[in-house]
Amino acid sequence: MVKTIAIGFFVAATSLAQVNFDIQTPSCTYAPPSPCGAFGDPEGISWNGNSAAASATLWPNTPTVDTVSGAGMPVSGPKFLRCPGAHPSASGTIPVGGPLPAGYDSSDVYIALPVGTTAISFSWDFYSMEGASSGSYNDAGAIELVGACGGPALSTLVYADTYTPSVPLSPAGCAFTLTYGPTEVAPAGPQLVSSAPVPSGTSFLRIRVGNSADNSYPSQMVIDNIVWFPAAPIPPQPCRLYFSSPVGPGSVQMDHTPCAPTAGANYFMAYRLGTPGVTPAGFWFGLDIGFVDVVNIYYAGYPFTGTLNGSGAASFGPVTGLPSGLQFWAVSSIWAPGFQNFLLSYPLVTYTIP
Repeated sequence: MVKTIAIGFFVAATSLAQVNFDIQTPSCTYAPPSPCGAFGDPEGISWNGNSAAASATLWPNTPTVDTVSGAGMPVSGPKFLRCPGAHPSASGTIPVGGPLPAGYDSSDVYIALPVGTTAISFSWDFYSMEGASSGSYNDAGAIELVGACGGPALSTLVYADTYTPSVPLSPAGCAFTLTYGPTEVAPAGPQLVSSAPVPSGTSFLRIRVGNSADNSYPSQMVIDNIVWFPAAPIPPQPCRLYFSSPVGPGSVQMDHTPCAPTAGANYFMAYRLGTPGVTPAGFWFGLDIGFVDVVNIYYAGYPFTGTLNGSGAASFGPVTGLPSGLQFWAVSSIWAPGFQNFLLSYPLVTYTIP
């Protein structure tokens, strides 16, 4: 099986034409790397770190990777992102209809745009935990395109608050039920932003949520299935397994990005095709793959195994003629020369061939 797949390379791993949070581990207290722009998340997510929670026993005010919302989320794959609000360090009220005031002490999640992105689509919803038309408790959320961390919005794609037309919500997953019942933006179910243009100079998609005046019932913005147009890879970070399609559809290139601590070491890249299974909870560094398949891929040799150069890097490809739309999951483990001792595992990645 492995030798057949290996003809022409195999069919490879991760340009983020899509962000759907499925590679994250579900957690009601997930906290992306912070501050804004910090590395470490496999889908380029970072957070301003605002976890202010006057009522932490009711709600954890960190971002959340959840599996069910009770209102149609997720829309792609098994997971989506919840972004609970935070309240201002000083008293303040969000005006009806917005915008969120500049400098408001909100909880902000940032997702890095791939280089060359000209348009974006995604599904979203706003879950208000306050009553309708809540006056000084006018919680609000916005999804914006920004040029820099903490910068002004270049384009506001979504805005909602307690005055936005709404319908009753039945909370599920990482949520709590209020006696009077929370709401979601009308009509029921996720809302869609389709092919919104991206202004020149945009660096991040920002999800911004503020709790007006208090923090007792934090409202939430939820988002899933973010698609970038055209599909272009996020710039590679150091010490990563990185896939791209430099010569267009049906092509793929595999890179181990420069990583000084691994110079001269060996790598072993294992993969899974088509469906994630229980990835990222699989036995092989999170990858859901059988032991026999691990052995077969290892003995297939190059390019699944190889040596990192003096800068800790390696490259294979590009190869062409591969099937567009094929998705796979991959992880690279790093070993002392000769595969004598395990050193570390690079972050798990997923990629869809354009």
